[in-house]
Order: sequence, then C-alpha cells, then structure tokens
Amino acid sequence: MDFIKNIQKVLDKKHDFDVRQLKFITSLNYYIDINSEFEDVSYLDICFVLDSNISSEKMDILIKFTNVSSLEIKDFGGAYNQILGFEIIDYGRNGWEKANRFFINDYENSIIKFNCESIEILSVK
Repeated sequence: MDFIKNIQKVLDKKHDFDVRQLKFITSLNYYIDINSEFEDVSYLDICFVLDSNISSEKMDILIKFTNVSSLEIKDFGGAYNQILGFEIIDYGRNGWEKANRFFINDYENSIIKFNCESIEILSVK
C-alpha cells in the first residue's frame, strides 16, 4: 500500500492494516478546489471507521481522494453506512491515464465506487 500517501500514519497504530478492515463511513465531503498547478480538481474526503474486535484498535481514518471521477453512491444515508468489501485497485501499472489510476469500490454491495488519481491519509484518531 505504498501508493497511499501518509500510510505510515495508520501503520504506526496498526501494523497489519488493510483497507478491507474499513467497515463504516461516517462522513463524505465532495468538493472542487484548485491544485498546485492552479487547475480545478475534484476531491472526496471520506472518514472511515476501522472496526476491530479489540476496542483499542478501533479508529477513525480520514482519507482524501484527488481528481475523483465516475462517483457513484447508492443506498446511502441514515446512521449506519456499512461497507462490506472495500478495495483499492491500482491500474497505474497497466498504463491507465493518471486521472483513472485507482478504482475504489465496495465490491460486496457497490454502495460507493469511483476512480481517482491519488490517495492520501489525512488523519487517524
């Protein structure tokens, strides 16, 4: 998972972290902002709950996805937004264009899926 910027923030607290351990979404924030090249770019900040049988390992992880495209969200809302099979597929090695490098997907229920250019851990609490 070295393709995720600041992944060490999570690994410092949970050395065996895997994105499939992300079980709930507590917030979504989609917005357009200007990047370092002064271009309009779409961003999606998602706060996930990493759930564990060990209460001390439960944490909130805020992840920023950059240059988001083809965003689909369905059957979402209420107080309980569970994801059952979260995955990040890296198509960069296959020569895909930069904007579609990563495919993000809840592969069990397809509650959320989209493409993005980069992924960054913003905070771990």
